[in-house]
Amino acid sequence: PMRIGGAQGFEIRAQAAGLAGEPVTLVQWVRFGGGGFLRIVGVGRKEDWDALFTRFRAVRDGIELK
Repeated sequence: PMRIGGAQGFEIRAQAAGLAGEPVTLVQWVRFGGGGFLRIVGVGRKEDWDALFTRFRAVRDGIELK
């Protein structure tokens, strides 16, 4: 559990295999508020994960619920 943009939310991270069997990492955020929820999923190659995760967080933090 965590706060995302001041609202209740959750973060889940996982390791998986892509369609070609390559290692990938993924993150899922679910944010609740305003009578609904927002689900954001980011997937990237394991070796690129540090740079991608920073970008995924920037996208997540840039979304405002109305």
